[in-house]
Amino acid sequence: MIIGLKRRFLIQLFSFLALFVGLPTSLWSLHIIGGDMTYVCNGNGSYTITMKVYRDCNSGGANYDNPGYFGVYEGNQLVREIQSNFTNRVEIPPDNDPCFEVNNPPCVESATYTFTVDNLTNSNFSYFVSYQRCCRNTTINNIATPGDVGSTYYVEITPQAQQSCNNSPVFNDFPPIVICAGEYIDFNHSATDAEGDSLRYSFCAPVIGGGIDGGPDNPGGDPNGPTGVQPIPPTGPPYNTVTFIAPTYTAFTPMAGNPIVSINSSTGVIDGIPETPGQFVVGVCVEELREINGVWTKIGEIRRDFQFNVIPCTPLVVAGIESDSVVAGVEYFINSCGEYEIDIINESFQISNIFEYAWEIDLGNGSVFTSDQRDVTVVFPGDGTYQGVMALNPGTPCADTAYLTINLFPGIEADFTFDYDTCVAGPVTFTDMSFSGSGLITAWDWSFGDGNFSNIPNPVHDYLIPGNLPATLTVTDINNCTATQTNPVNYFPAPAVLIVEPSIYNGCSPQDVFFNNLSYPIDSTYTTIWDLGDGNTSNEISPTHI
Repeated sequence: MIIGLKRRFLIQLFSFLALFVGLPTSLWSLHIIGGDMTYVCNGNGSYTITMKVYRDCNSGGANYDNPGYFGVYEGNQLVREIQSNFTNRVEIPPDNDPCFEVNNPPCVESATYTFTVDNLTNSNFSYFVSYQRCCRNTTINNIATPGDVGSTYYVEITPQAQQSCNNSPVFNDFPPIVICAGEYIDFNHSATDAEGDSLRYSFCAPVIGGGIDGGPDNPGGDPNGPTGVQPIPPTGPPYNTVTFIAPTYTAFTPMAGNPIVSINSSTGVIDGIPETPGQFVVGVCVEELREINGVWTKIGEIRRDFQFNVIPCTPLVVAGIESDSVVAGVEYFINSCGEYEIDIINESFQISNIFEYAWEIDLGNGSVFTSDQRDVTVVFPGDGTYQGVMALNPGTPCADTAYLTINLFPGIEADFTFDYDTCVAGPVTFTDMSFSGSGLITAWDWSFGDGNFSNIPNPVHDYLIPGNLPATLTVTDINNCTATQTNPVNYFPAPAVLIVEPSIYNGCSPQDVFFNNLSYPIDSTYTTIWDLGDGNTSNEISPTHI
């Protein structure tokens, strides 16, 4: 059997699409959206620090600090203040996924700060090099009060790292700018370590830093104080972390999803299916482990703080089949009762992006139907359940698969008879004559053609009107197969009793009398003759006479 090469959960999120894609571009990111810091040991207490900071290209908010202000702490004691201008400011193009159309993708750029810290003697304390900036986007969905807190990017040079002149790991690739809601992601967020140390990956809580003092929301505060928009110098450790909106989001499940978006602790691969569009802060920690005297020891750790943009995307290749029901957007069910030649209609789109169809349907007894046509007609050997698949562009990145179940049931036929006195009005007796190959009819739906209904097998009905009345019976059997039959009931009997109600019984001449004919069933097709008792006659159903 052909197997699907891409797991697809097509979720129609047009309301979210209107909400997110319709927003002005600047609202995607008003401020810095992520960063990470690494170091290289040059020897003799000299370290080259590299920090990468990411922001929105079209942001109307804070620009990159030039210079950026850094603090060097030994433990929690400030020992150095450093200024560094950014270099290598570049735009990072969004991933060009040929299988999805992304409307108004956000634009992200990065700037790199590189500087050297000399004359750090080996210490029993860790050295921390830190940078802080406020604030995060108010549109972030997974943390509390994001617009009131900023970010801290730092690197820790542990005593063990100092003694061995260790180099920190370095992330290999940049995270995807856009993640499609409802689509499986598989991003390798691994790092490389120069010494070949063992690396262990985890989601972790991003670190906060700075605040709103001196910013547009609090212009009276000190912008360079510990709670300012740009602390100078940055505060020292220990650092606080963001507060996730529990229980949906935590540091370890920052994007939720089904299955939950997670990171492999050994490989650094992030996978899962994020379902909710929005902006999500994610922290990734990489622990650097080394075996020293038979004991695995943590030498250091690097962190990356980044904002993932999950938006509705338009898939360019989607498998679909005309069917009676669909489960999870990929399992299609076709039911047939008494018909064994089935026309299967392909509803896959977009046709311009589909260059190959591959059908396989198991007919039983080792026989398999195959075709490369868009629509197919399949002749099945008899009643039963048959499985199949329809693959689009198999073996290519833009592939998709629909899984097919065909249920063939015995036939069913609806029929009935009726009996009544054609001369004198009375009840009509209906008798069900339907047949199902399953042997069990479970439901009867009668419509008598006069606006009345019944759901018993053999009803008796009194018509109050005459006419060519279309009586219809729909039957349903144990397999939910249905059949319908309509037979006309030519109902024109004479009333069983003539009922007349004059508008007045006693009066003075000349008297205007309305003779209300309450007899049934009669209408204008009947011939009515009144002898009004004074030599006059009428052919009206209910005449008025003086």
